[in-house]
Amino acid sequence: MRAVLIVLALAILAPATASAHSLRPGFLLLDETSTGSWEVTWTPPPAEDQLVPSIESDCVERRTATRWTLSCAAGQGLAAARVRGIQVSSTEVVVRVAAADQTPWLGSISAEQDRLALGSAAAGEREQVRFAGWLVIGVEHILLGLDHLLFVLGLVLLITGGRQLVATITSFTVAHSITLAGASLGAFDLPGPPVEATIAASILLLALELTHQEQTITRRKPWAVAFAFGLLHGFGFAGALSELGLPESSIWLPLLSFNLGVELGQLAFVAAVIGPVLLLRRGPRWLQLVPVYAIGGLAAAWMIERIAGFWGLG
Repeated sequence: MRAVLIVLALAILAPATASAHSLRPGFLLLDETSTGSWEVTWTPPPAEDQLVPSIESDCVERRTATRWTLSCAAGQGLAAARVRGIQVSSTEVVVRVAAADQTPWLGSISAEQDRLALGSAAAGEREQVRFAGWLVIGVEHILLGLDHLLFVLGLVLLITGGRQLVATITSFTVAHSITLAGASLGAFDLPGPPVEATIAASILLLALELTHQEQTITRRKPWAVAFAFGLLHGFGFAGALSELGLPESSIWLPLLSFNLGVELGQLAFVAAVIGPVLLLRRGPRWLQLVPVYAIGGLAAAWMIERIAGFWGLG
């Protein structure tokens, strides 16, 4: 029976492994370092090397693969941002524009909208885009971050009582909000690659708990375990937020908006899976273990991949 479970888990695991990171967005950051002088930084989405960004302008451009500058004379400016190849991609590119005399704002480029105007948005529209942009990025980060979702799914699979589930999810939320805020504000910091590897390890440990029904501390006090691991996951959220660069002059709005987006996405995910999980519990034990083995197998693969990555073994 165990062999059958492993085969079923691998059938679930294979497509998830291939697409685990492909849905994460790319980032195109435009920073005006002085009047008319722009620095552009390009971070492509994982496994999307065919995407090529460009800036429509009359300015002089000096470019490398991932970073370039634009020098604009008086009367010249940036017209729009494009990304060649986005039309056939399943991901999107988040654009952050930080002009010297304006509050940074966000937009996005996707297959549905492959051109983002840079010079024509009114101030009121930019303010709306700025708030909504951070909110959307928060929602997308949790919904497209398969590692965080699998940890939340593991908690839902572990806990049978509704009140205990609410307490545990709340504990996880409070914990990762603490480290997200602290890391974003510079109060403390951890290197990204080890954090990502440890997040994968946390999912693996939760999956191991799901393979038995012994009354360990994870089952007796899931809220405490969720809080401990939530602190770790918060550093992962902060890493994504730092890629965009928080504006120093108004850090609280994007921070709160991003965190709100994370919570909305997390609640939407819990609401979506609670019904199927309840149905699964009515089935035989071997069927309940199939998603557990899939979660554990994927987490183990991530952990090995991430450890190999920061040790230079990959």
